[in-house]
Amino acid sequence: HDWRGRQRNREEKRSRRRGDGGGDCDGGGDGDGDDGTHDWSTAMRRAAGERVLDDPKALKKALRREEKRKEKARGKWASRVEGQEKRQRDAQEKRQKNLKLRRDAKKSRKIAKRDKKLADRGGPGAAFGANARPGFEGRKTLRRR
Repeated sequence: HDWRGRQRNREEKRSRRRGDGGGDCDGGGDGDGDDGTHDWSTAMRRAAGERVLDDPKALKKALRREEKRKEKARGKWASRVEGQEKRQRDAQEKRQKNLKLRRDAKKSRKIAKRDKKLADRGGPGAAFGANARPGFEGRKTLRRR
């Protein structure tokens, strides 16, 4: 429908130049020969079956309708962009939450493993050489990596 809009704009400019919609007539009924030529060419175009867009009110109405349509499309686009940004933020928050849960789970597994190892050795209060393998009797706590 883009070509119709351009055609409408051309016709609107043409009609403004002629003074159809502005009411800027000199007051002369017959005026110059240019108006007569225009009327004749318009009549010929209509007779040929072509749509002649020369009604200023209809042209203005069509322009307003076009502007309203564009404004509606702008609003829809803004809404779409806003929704997309919201989805991205939500996905990022969810990802951060899941990563934190994984880190915490990993930490708790390591702590549990360490506690189990210490308990297998006899616990913090027991003699450390009792259950340890040969060569590992001297270390009292687990080293942190």
